[in-house]
Amino acid sequence: MDRAIVIAEKTKASANLGYVALSREKHHLEIITDDKEKLAESWGKYVQQESARDAAMRGTVQATRQENREVLSFQRARAEEKRHRDTLKQERIFWSAEQKRSQERDQGMTR
Repeated sequence: MDRAIVIAEKTKASANLGYVALSREKHHLEIITDDKEKLAESWGKYVQQESARDAAMRGTVQATRQENREVLSFQRARAEEKRHRDTLKQERIFWSAEQKRSQERDQGMTR
């Protein structure tokens, strides 16, 4: 948007529209209002609320990301533990089979 004209009141909806216009215009913004001081106060409150909401959302997103990292770390640890148990189980099966063959050889020699 190169130019914008905003007819504004001191309402939250007006503040939202004004904020959008302010953030998008590139060269010229004209604001038409009946009470400049009240409009500035209203829009200032709106911007503070939006900033607080954005900060809260950033905090929530960061907390969620940290939670996800912790969950992934826990899942990786559990997967590693399972691989380790499976390896030990396979080794036990292998050694059990080896012992059985060894016993069978020993018994064949003694007969």
